[in-house]
Amino acid sequence: MDTRDRAEPDRSQRLAGRRVVVTRQTSQAGNLAVALQALGADVLIIPSIATIAPDDWGPLDQCIARLESYDFIVLTSANALKFLAERLVERRVDGVKALSKCRLCVIGSATANAASDLGLTPFLIPEAADAESLLESIRQRLGGDAAIAEKTFLIPRSSIAREVLTQGLSELGATVDAVDAYKTVVPTADPALLERLSEKAIDAITFTSPSTVNNFFLILGRDQALEALRGALVACIGPVTAKAAEEIGLQNVFCPSSYDTESLVAEILNRL
Repeated sequence: MDTRDRAEPDRSQRLAGRRVVVTRQTSQAGNLAVALQALGADVLIIPSIATIAPDDWGPLDQCIARLESYDFIVLTSANALKFLAERLVERRVDGVKALSKCRLCVIGSATANAASDLGLTPFLIPEAADAESLLESIRQRLGGDAAIAEKTFLIPRSSIAREVLTQGLSELGATVDAVDAYKTVVPTADPALLERLSEKAIDAITFTSPSTVNNFFLILGRDQALEALRGALVACIGPVTAKAAEEIGLQNVFCPSSYDTESLVAEILNRL
Protein backbone atom coordinates (compact mmCIF):
# COMPACT_ATOMS: atom_id res chain seq x y z
CA MET A 1 0.00 0.00 0.00
CA ASP A 2 1.29 3.41 -0.97
CA THR A 3 2.08 5.29 2.23
CA ARG A 4 0.85 8.45 0.53
CA ASP A 5 -2.65 6.98 0.70
CA ARG A 6 -2.58 6.78 4.46
CA ALA A 7 -4.62 9.41 6.26
CA GLU A 8 -2.49 11.94 8.07
CA PRO A 9 -3.48 12.60 11.71
CA ASP A 10 -5.25 15.88 12.28
CA ARG A 11 -2.60 17.81 14.18
CA SER A 12 -4.78 20.92 14.20
CA GLN A 13 -7.03 19.38 16.87
CA ARG A 14 -4.39 18.17 19.33
CA LEU A 15 -6.14 19.95 22.21
CA ALA A 16 -9.57 18.56 21.38
CA GLY A 17 -11.49 17.80 24.57
CA ARG A 18 -9.09 19.81 26.72
CA ARG A 19 -10.43 22.70 28.75
CA VAL A 20 -8.19 25.74 29.10
CA VAL A 21 -9.08 28.79 31.21
CA VAL A 22 -7.87 32.22 30.07
CA THR A 23 -7.79 34.94 32.73
CA ARG A 24 -6.89 37.95 30.61
CA GLN A 25 -9.37 40.79 30.44
CA THR A 26 -11.86 40.25 27.65
CA SER A 27 -10.43 42.93 25.35
CA GLN A 28 -7.01 41.23 25.38
CA ALA A 29 -7.97 37.56 25.52
CA GLY A 30 -8.80 37.25 21.82
CA ASN A 31 -5.47 36.17 20.32
CA LEU A 32 -4.76 33.65 23.06
CA ALA A 33 -8.27 32.20 23.00
CA VAL A 34 -8.33 31.94 19.20
CA ALA A 35 -4.95 30.20 19.11
CA LEU A 36 -6.09 27.64 21.66
CA GLN A 37 -9.45 27.11 19.98
CA ALA A 38 -7.72 26.56 16.65
CA LEU A 39 -6.05 23.55 18.28
CA GLY A 40 -9.42 22.21 19.40
CA ALA A 41 -9.34 23.39 23.02
CA ASP A 42 -12.49 24.19 24.95
CA VAL A 43 -11.58 27.72 26.05
CA LEU A 44 -13.29 29.36 29.01
CA ILE A 45 -12.53 33.08 29.38
CA ILE A 46 -12.86 34.20 32.99
CA PRO A 47 -11.25 37.67 33.25
CA SER A 48 -9.53 38.14 36.59
CA ILE A 49 -8.28 41.62 35.80
CA ALA A 50 -9.67 44.85 34.39
CA THR A 51 -8.00 48.17 33.67
CA ILE A 52 -9.54 51.58 34.27
CA ALA A 53 -8.41 55.19 34.33
CA PRO A 54 -6.20 56.31 37.24
CA ASP A 55 -7.74 58.12 40.19
CA ASP A 56 -5.98 61.33 39.13
CA TRP A 57 -4.84 62.21 35.60
CA GLY A 58 -2.91 65.22 36.89
CA PRO A 59 0.60 63.71 37.26
CA LEU A 60 0.46 62.06 33.82
CA ASP A 61 -0.93 65.21 32.21
CA GLN A 62 1.99 67.21 33.59
CA CYS A 63 4.42 64.71 32.05
CA ILE A 64 2.55 64.74 28.74
CA ALA A 65 2.88 68.53 28.59
CA ARG A 66 6.68 68.24 28.68
CA LEU A 67 7.01 64.95 26.82
CA GLU A 68 9.90 66.22 24.70
CA SER A 69 12.01 66.81 27.80
CA TYR A 70 12.40 63.08 28.49
CA ASP A 71 15.33 61.16 27.11
CA PHE A 72 13.36 57.91 27.24
CA ILE A 73 9.82 56.68 27.76
CA VAL A 74 9.56 53.22 29.30
CA LEU A 75 6.48 51.14 28.50
CA THR A 76 6.12 48.02 30.60
CA SER A 77 2.85 46.77 29.09
CA ALA A 78 0.49 47.22 26.19
CA ASN A 79 -1.97 48.71 28.67
CA ALA A 80 0.51 51.44 29.59
CA LEU A 81 0.83 52.37 25.93
CA LYS A 82 -2.93 52.21 25.37
CA PHE A 83 -3.79 54.61 28.19
CA LEU A 84 -0.87 56.92 27.40
CA ALA A 85 -1.88 57.09 23.72
CA GLU A 86 -5.52 57.78 24.55
CA ARG A 87 -4.54 60.54 26.95
CA LEU A 88 -2.18 62.07 24.38
CA VAL A 89 -5.06 62.32 21.93
CA GLU A 90 -7.07 64.21 24.54
CA ARG A 91 -4.32 66.50 25.77
CA ARG A 92 -2.13 67.33 22.77
CA VAL A 93 -2.79 68.59 19.27
CA ASP A 94 -0.21 66.18 17.84
CA GLY A 95 -1.70 63.27 19.80
CA VAL A 96 0.06 59.94 19.45
CA LYS A 97 2.44 61.43 16.88
CA ALA A 98 4.23 63.04 19.81
CA LEU A 99 5.61 59.61 20.67
CA SER A 100 7.31 59.27 17.28
CA LYS A 101 9.85 61.83 18.47
CA CYS A 102 10.62 59.87 21.65
CA ARG A 103 12.92 56.95 22.33
CA LEU A 104 10.70 54.13 23.57
CA CYS A 105 11.92 51.25 25.70
CA VAL A 106 9.29 48.51 25.76
CA ILE A 107 8.82 45.19 27.52
CA GLY A 108 7.49 42.21 25.61
CA SER A 109 6.28 41.43 22.12
CA ALA A 110 2.71 42.47 22.93
CA THR A 111 3.85 45.98 23.83
CA ALA A 112 6.16 46.11 20.82
CA ASN A 113 3.30 45.02 18.54
CA ALA A 114 1.02 47.63 20.06
CA ALA A 115 3.66 50.27 19.36
CA SER A 116 4.01 49.04 15.78
CA ASP A 117 0.24 49.27 15.31
CA LEU A 118 0.53 52.96 16.18
CA GLY A 119 3.35 53.44 13.69
CA LEU A 120 6.02 53.61 16.39
CA THR A 121 9.43 51.92 16.34
CA PRO A 122 10.81 51.10 19.80
CA PHE A 123 14.36 52.13 20.59
CA LEU A 124 14.88 49.09 22.81
CA ILE A 125 13.18 45.72 23.39
CA PRO A 126 14.93 43.36 25.83
CA GLU A 127 15.15 39.66 25.04
CA ALA A 128 13.29 38.73 28.22
CA ALA A 129 10.02 40.45 29.03
CA ASP A 130 10.61 41.60 32.59
CA ALA A 131 11.72 44.74 34.36
CA GLU A 132 15.08 43.31 35.38
CA SER A 133 15.99 42.47 31.79
CA LEU A 134 14.88 45.88 30.56
CA LEU A 135 17.02 47.61 33.16
CA GLU A 136 20.05 45.57 32.12
CA SER A 137 19.34 46.18 28.43
CA ILE A 138 19.18 49.94 29.02
CA ARG A 139 22.52 49.81 30.81
CA GLN A 140 24.14 47.89 27.97
CA ARG A 141 22.58 49.92 25.16
CA LEU A 142 23.61 53.23 26.69
CA GLY A 143 27.14 52.04 27.46
CA GLY A 144 27.17 51.48 31.19
CA ASP A 145 26.02 52.99 34.45
CA ALA A 146 27.71 56.35 33.96
CA ALA A 147 25.77 56.94 30.74
CA ILE A 148 22.46 56.61 32.59
CA ALA A 149 23.30 59.28 35.15
CA GLU A 150 21.40 62.52 34.59
CA LYS A 151 19.18 60.94 31.90
CA THR A 152 15.44 61.47 32.27
CA PHE A 153 12.90 58.67 32.07
CA LEU A 154 9.10 58.70 32.00
CA ILE A 155 7.43 55.47 33.12
CA PRO A 156 3.64 55.53 32.67
CA ARG A 157 2.47 52.48 34.55
CA SER A 158 -0.12 50.61 36.57
CA SER A 159 -0.94 51.90 40.02
CA ILE A 160 0.39 48.62 41.46
CA ALA A 161 3.52 48.32 39.32
CA ARG A 162 6.72 46.88 40.72
CA GLU A 163 9.46 49.36 41.66
CA VAL A 164 12.36 47.52 40.01
CA LEU A 165 12.83 49.97 37.13
CA THR A 166 12.16 53.12 39.12
CA GLN A 167 14.58 52.17 41.89
CA GLY A 168 17.21 50.73 39.56
CA LEU A 169 17.34 53.77 37.29
CA SER A 170 17.23 56.20 40.21
CA GLU A 171 20.11 54.42 41.94
CA LEU A 172 22.15 54.89 38.75
CA GLY A 173 21.59 58.65 38.89
CA ALA A 174 18.71 59.00 36.44
CA THR A 175 15.71 61.25 36.98
CA VAL A 176 12.61 59.08 36.86
CA ASP A 177 8.97 60.15 36.69
CA ALA A 178 6.92 57.02 37.37
CA VAL A 179 3.26 58.01 37.18
CA ASP A 180 -0.04 56.15 37.15
CA ALA A 181 -1.46 55.81 33.64
CA TYR A 182 -4.10 53.28 34.68
CA LYS A 183 -5.17 51.12 37.56
CA THR A 184 -5.97 47.44 37.68
CA VAL A 185 -9.07 46.21 39.48
CA VAL A 186 -10.81 42.93 40.19
CA PRO A 187 -13.71 42.58 37.74
CA THR A 188 -17.16 41.40 38.72
CA ALA A 189 -17.37 37.72 37.92
CA ASP A 190 -20.11 36.39 35.66
CA PRO A 191 -21.96 33.75 37.74
CA ALA A 192 -22.69 31.74 34.60
CA LEU A 193 -18.97 31.51 33.81
CA LEU A 194 -18.12 30.48 37.35
CA GLU A 195 -20.81 27.83 37.17
CA ARG A 196 -19.14 26.38 34.08
CA LEU A 197 -15.93 25.88 36.02
CA SER A 198 -17.47 22.92 37.81
CA GLU A 199 -18.85 21.30 34.66
CA LYS A 200 -15.62 19.51 33.80
CA ALA A 201 -12.01 19.33 34.88
CA ILE A 202 -9.65 22.15 33.93
CA ASP A 203 -6.63 20.89 32.02
CA ALA A 204 -4.74 24.20 31.97
CA ILE A 205 -5.08 27.82 33.04
CA THR A 206 -3.13 30.81 31.77
CA PHE A 207 -1.93 33.75 33.85
CA THR A 208 -0.21 36.79 32.37
CA SER A 209 0.64 38.78 35.50
CA PRO A 210 0.74 38.35 39.28
CA SER A 211 -2.50 40.34 39.45
CA THR A 212 -4.34 37.77 37.32
CA VAL A 213 -3.21 35.07 39.75
CA ASN A 214 -4.16 36.88 42.94
CA ASN A 215 -7.44 38.20 41.56
CA PHE A 216 -8.52 34.73 40.37
CA PHE A 217 -8.23 33.55 43.96
CA LEU A 218 -10.14 36.59 45.19
CA ILE A 219 -12.95 35.92 42.73
CA LEU A 220 -13.32 32.21 43.51
CA GLY A 221 -12.05 32.08 47.06
CA ARG A 222 -8.87 30.22 47.95
CA ASP A 223 -10.33 26.77 48.63
CA GLN A 224 -12.53 26.75 45.53
CA ALA A 225 -9.71 28.04 43.33
CA LEU A 226 -7.27 25.37 44.55
CA GLU A 227 -9.89 22.66 44.07
CA ALA A 228 -10.79 23.89 40.57
CA LEU A 229 -7.13 23.87 39.53
CA ARG A 230 -6.20 20.55 41.13
CA GLY A 231 -4.06 18.68 38.60
CA ALA A 232 -4.22 21.48 36.02
CA LEU A 233 -1.23 22.90 34.19
CA VAL A 234 -0.59 26.48 35.30
CA ALA A 235 0.86 28.35 32.33
CA CYS A 236 2.42 31.71 33.20
CA ILE A 237 3.99 34.42 31.11
CA GLY A 238 7.19 35.36 32.90
CA PRO A 239 8.95 34.16 36.05
CA VAL A 240 7.40 36.88 38.23
CA THR A 241 3.93 35.56 37.41
CA ALA A 242 5.08 31.96 37.90
CA LYS A 243 6.47 32.86 41.32
CA ALA A 244 3.16 34.43 42.33
CA ALA A 245 1.34 31.26 41.28
CA GLU A 246 3.69 29.04 43.29
CA GLU A 247 3.53 31.28 46.35
CA ILE A 248 -0.26 31.14 46.37
CA GLY A 249 -0.13 27.35 46.47
CA LEU A 250 -0.49 26.20 42.85
CA GLN A 251 1.39 23.23 41.43
CA ASN A 252 2.38 22.22 37.89
CA VAL A 253 3.50 25.83 37.30
CA PHE A 254 5.64 26.67 34.29
CA CYS A 255 6.52 29.56 32.01
CA PRO A 256 7.91 29.37 28.46
CA SER A 257 11.40 30.61 27.72
CA SER A 258 9.91 33.39 25.58
CA TYR A 259 7.30 35.50 27.32
CA ASP A 260 4.67 35.78 24.62
CA THR A 261 1.36 34.25 23.60
CA GLU A 262 2.79 32.07 20.84
CA SER A 263 5.33 30.44 23.17
CA LEU A 264 2.70 29.98 25.88
CA VAL A 265 0.38 28.13 23.49
CA ALA A 266 3.25 26.02 22.14
CA GLU A 267 4.30 24.97 25.63
CA ILE A 268 0.73 24.10 26.64
CA LEU A 269 0.45 21.99 23.50
CA ASN A 270 3.74 20.27 24.29
CA ARG A 271 2.79 19.50 27.90
CA LEU A 272 -0.76 18.37 27.24
